Amino acid sequence: MDLAAPDAALVRSWNDVRRKVVKHLPRGEREHLDALVMGLIAPARQSVGAEEFDRVDRTDRVTIGAETAAVLAKQGVTDLEVLAAAIALPWYDSDLAGNRNLLESVRPLTWPAAMTLAMTRPLSRTSGHPPWRRTAYVHQLRTLPPVLRAAAVVVRDVAAALSRRSPYSHVAQARPFDLTEIASLEQPVPPSNRAPGQPLASMPPPVGSPREAVDLVRARPSERFDAYYMEVPSLGVNRPEYVAEARGLVYLVRWDVPPEEIQAVGPPVNYPGDTGYRQPYKEPGWLVDRITREVRTVDLRWLHVSRLWATPLPPGWRPSGRPAIADGLAADLAMVLPAPLCAALEPVMREVTARYGHLLATDTWPDLIVAWQIARHTVWLLTATGCADPELLTAALLTARGTAPADTLVDDDSDLWRTPAGAHARTARPADAETDDPEATARAHRLTTAPAPLRALVFANAWARRHAETELFGSTPTARTRELNALSTLVHDLPTLHQFV
Repeated sequence: MDLAAPDAALVRSWNDVRRKVVKHLPRGEREHLDALVMGLIAPARQSVGAEEFDRVDRTDRVTIGAETAAVLAKQGVTDLEVLAAAIALPWYDSDLAGNRNLLESVRPLTWPAAMTLAMTRPLSRTSGHPPWRRTAYVHQLRTLPPVLRAAAVVVRDVAAALSRRSPYSHVAQARPFDLTEIASLEQPVPPSNRAPGQPLASMPPPVGSPREAVDLVRARPSERFDAYYMEVPSLGVNRPEYVAEARGLVYLVRWDVPPEEIQAVGPPVNYPGDTGYRQPYKEPGWLVDRITREVRTVDLRWLHVSRLWATPLPPGWRPSGRPAIADGLAADLAMVLPAPLCAALEPVMREVTARYGHLLATDTWPDLIVAWQIARHTVWLLTATGCADPELLTAALLTARGTAPADTLVDDDSDLWRTPAGAHARTARPADAETDDPEATARAHRLTTAPAPLRALVFANAWARRHAETELFGSTPTARTRELNALSTLVHDLPTLHQFV
């Protein structure tokens, strides 16, 4: 299917309902909205064949999107990109039988696509819908601007109304938010006709360190990898050690031996009626979800981990006049720093912006956003406690890192790493194993005699990672609290930081 070509059936369906939205807009903006909507919905056409597209839920999705945007427009929302994201939401939200994966792979990333991804409920990793999945989604929405939270609320109200008119609709099955969830979202949406809510389900604590991921795997009994049991014959009855590698919102855990040393035990375990022959896993391992703590066996050789699950909205958000997405980092920093300090950091921000612009063409940019949030929180804490040293603030930007070693704000070959700020950053950035006790305590003892500015940077980076992961997961990983407590000894002589211990 040629996604660049206009889809006649989709255009007809949109033209049937667009008046509900465009009547609230100036005439000169209506065609622009049409183009935004068609461009956002186009990737969803890959989910069905061209011959099926006329009859697979198209009308329901377009109707829900248009009515959602109409409600927002009546409330005074005139931002065309926000309205387009609300219209496209039913095509990608799993509560509405959508598939966000179809939008995740679209490049280059645009603000409307980023808004849509930020509002969508991630696909369930396992069967069933435990209550904390809904709670996790509520926490995800709480980090968004109010107008996007409102869109996510309204789209479910509209879908519920459509399900009463069309009870067999495949799309209109989303459950509206109840009063408790609305209160948690701090939504100004009128609560009439909403069901009284039950207390929000308690979420399991997020996995906050490689050690915790390994402990979850170690606690599982011996299990098959698909049809085979696997072992390391050279170790006899001893079990091998594990190693964990962070990837976005998951940990990949494997035995700490070369894959060629792992062998299948016995013949495959076939299921009744299964005549197929399954090959043993070449690189058996475990996938540990950091939010849900779910563990499942995988063949790491073939595993593709989507780093865009629960995508954070890129920084630089503003109600109107948004900068280009890559320039949003500098715009975001300008909201934190006074103008002279912001100007002093302009050289490092040029490199950060260039790296971000390059990564926007890949699937790794959300990890850089996590690094940016950590950097932003670090800079805020340092300046809020009296730091006005551009070198130390540059080191704060260099120190921040996402979940993988390469998830830095500045390229590894940058000259900035060969400056005093770069030396501070290397010292202040912890190794993965040092982000939890007892290694965090040992690190604190090692840095006790370091200069006060460096100790402040180490503590600020740990505080910022705790703050950023709390925003990302909806609750604080206990490993982050243990680490911060261990590092509190570094700031015993820095009274401005005591309130953040």
